Amino acid sequence: MPTERIAMHKIKELLRLKYECGLSHERIARVLSISKGVVAKYVKAAEASEHDDSVGILV
Repeated sequence: MPTERIAMHKIKELLRLKYECGLSHERIARVLSISKGVVAKYVKAAEASEHDDSVGILV
């Protein structure tokens, strides 16, 4: 199965909806018309980057 590509503005909005608005992965997926798996992938990456200074800032 090919990897779903997502634009940077959607990644930023995804993270804003998660951390500022507190929306669920399911709600974020519906708002941005992406899969819940994609939401989970970027939330996990953001959380991992908080603990790894070598990754840099996502947004």
